[in-house]
Amino acid sequence: MPRFFLPPSDCRGDFIALSGGDAYHVSRSLRMAVGDGLTVCDGSGSDIVCVIDSFSEGKVLLRVTERRRSVSEMPVAVTVYQALVKGDRLDTAVRKSVECGASEIVLFEGERSILRADALNSGKLERYRRIAAEAAGQSGRGIVPAVSFCGGGEKPAGFREAADSAAKSEISLFCYEGETDTPIGRALPGSPPASLSFIIGPEGGFSLSEAGYAAERGLTAVSLGKRILRTESAAPFVLACISFKYELS
Repeated sequence: MPRFFLPPSDCRGDFIALSGGDAYHVSRSLRMAVGDGLTVCDGSGSDIVCVIDSFSEGKVLLRVTERRRSVSEMPVAVTVYQALVKGDRLDTAVRKSVECGASEIVLFEGERSILRADALNSGKLERYRRIAAEAAGQSGRGIVPAVSFCGGGEKPAGFREAADSAAKSEISLFCYEGETDTPIGRALPGSPPASLSFIIGPEGGFSLSEAGYAAERGLTAVSLGKRILRTESAAPFVLACISFKYELS
C-alpha cells in the first residue's frame, strides 16, 4: 500500500488532504482511483489508513478508516554515527541505514575521511534528508529518521564530537577493525536498551588516536566479524545484528 508522510498538524480529523507532489504522485504516477487505499504517516510512529474520497485540482482528499501505531519501528532507538565517505557511498549508507531501522543518522568527519567537511553544504544535507524520506516510504517506516551534521552546524564536526555525543546513549558501540575480542553480539544486552548508538569509520578506518579517545569516553569497541566490510555496508550490517537480537530472535 502506498505510504506518504505529512506533519502531525495535517493529519487530524476524519479527512486528510494530499497536495503538491504527493497529489500528483497519487493521481498521475500511481493512477489511483476513488476508493483505493493508502497509508499516511504523521512522522511520530502512527499509521493512518485511508481511502481516496475525491480528486480536485492539485489535491486528493482522503477519508480516514483506521489509526494505529506503526509496527515497523525497532524496539530500541538506534543512532548511527557515519563518517564522511566519497562518491555515492554516503547516499548508500544513509538509504540502507533507514531501510534497516535507524532512528537517526549523524554525519561526522573522521581523521581518514577522504571527503572533507569543507566540501559539504546545506544543499548536500537536504539531499541526504530526501534520500532518508524516500527510503522511509519505500521500507514502510513509521518515521522519517533525522539526518544531521554532527555538532548541529552547517558543516559536520569531527570524531571527538561524535564520540562525545554517542557516549550519551545507554549503549554506545565503536565499530573498530582493530578489535578482536568482543564481537558485536556479545556487546548487546539481553533486553532492548532505551537508546543505542554506534560509530562507523571512513574508507581508511579509524586512527589510533580516535580508538584511544573512544575508549576514554567509555565506548565499547566491537568487532563486526572476520570479513572486511566496505564503509557503506557496515551500518546496515550492525543494524541487521540489532534487529536480529531484538526483533527476530
